[in-house]
Amino acid sequence: MIFFFFNDTATTEIYTLSLHDALPISPDAEQMKARLALMGSIATVQKVTVNGQTWHRVRIGPFKGARKADEKRRMLSDNNFDTLVMKVNP
Repeated sequence: MIFFFFNDTATTEIYTLSLHDALPISPDAEQMKARLALMGSIATVQKVTVNGQTWHRVRIGPFKGARKADEKRRMLSDNNFDTLVMKVNP
């Protein structure tokens, strides 16, 4: 019998989840944020400008450790949300 243990030794590292698609229209991002809230996920919307075009990124987190971020990513994936796990630099 073989046992595997996931050892998340880097629990001081902080991660966030970014929904894969940035949205050009703020109400669409706010609607996505509301859908996530109904699932128990607290999201924020970040307004950014790239090449002169405004986008609205929906982010969830922060999470302490990769394991917690990945657990949330899997739950969101099961509900048809495409996310990207991002490590936050100190």
